[in-house]
Amino acid sequence: MIFFVNISTQFVPVNNSYLLNYFGYAIDYYGNIGFPAIQLVWTDRNHKLPWEADFEEHFTDKQPSLDRNVDFKFHETRNLVVFTTRQWLKKNKPILKVVHDYNGDWQFLTGDQILSDARLIALEELIKQDVTLNEVFNLNYGEEAERSFIGDVWRRSVCEESD
Repeated sequence: MIFFVNISTQFVPVNNSYLLNYFGYAIDYYGNIGFPAIQLVWTDRNHKLPWEADFEEHFTDKQPSLDRNVDFKFHETRNLVVFTTRQWLKKNKPILKVVHDYNGDWQFLTGDQILSDARLIALEELIKQDVTLNEVFNLNYGEEAERSFIGDVWRRSVCEESD
């Protein structure tokens, strides 16, 4: 049986830090996360692999590279502009709520902000300061997550639609 025509493929070892995010059934089966996993990766229409220059960007979230980028798990580009707060930037308050809007925008909030406190920053800068934000990289559009402190478990929910 042929699955791919005129496309190259490659197997890569999955970094263990991705197991909880992508291998739930395997974890249930094995009863732990101590198993090796591999990922089948394929080229785009230009015969480029995801980590090669000029890979078609809109395919990036279709096959995230699970062998790398453990310090930055988001599918979006590192320089994506996102919303945060003055309190995080100036007072080092922790991010306690993350919202992935229905329109795709990301908000990283401290919980005590008002509209005039909104600031713009590159997504990577937030992740550099708090790698635990990687835990919500897979929020879908229209979802949000909250926690009480850094290191707490994120509680996920659907956003209320605004008018």
